[in-house]
Amino acid sequence: MRGGSGEHHSAGSEPEPTVPEAAAPPGPALTGAEARSRTRAFLTEQGLGEGQQMDAALLIVTELVTNAQRHAGGVRAFRLARTGAGVRVTVEDASPRSPVDRASPAWQPGGFGWPLIHELAAKVEVEALPYGKAVHAHLELGG
Repeated sequence: MRGGSGEHHSAGSEPEPTVPEAAAPPGPALTGAEARSRTRAFLTEQGLGEGQQMDAALLIVTELVTNAQRHAGGVRAFRLARTGAGVRVTVEDASPRSPVDRASPAWQPGGFGWPLIHELAAKVEVEALPYGKAVHAHLELGG
């Protein structure tokens, strides 16, 4: 796994993921725990991600879902798609505002999730949607 570049791109530049794909119904009720459970099952079924790779994927999912819940009105859609030897995690929310890096002192809560996502993912993209945005995190997991 390599650190993300921190770049923001439109999602149209990436090749479409290979099947299979798993999706969760939209709605603010999706919790981080439910998203982690679905991610763990999907990655296990696909033979992707063990040990630290699984942990990194679960942490990214938790951060994306939690950020959508806390800052963007909830999760409108949650999808996992296999992309060769990796996975693309997509979380859609209702806020048009892109996530921002927020410099926080180590003793102050908050502000660490977005940089962490960029560190753990191979690539992170924010896509503007008519009703909000989609955040896509691409992970290389081997498989």
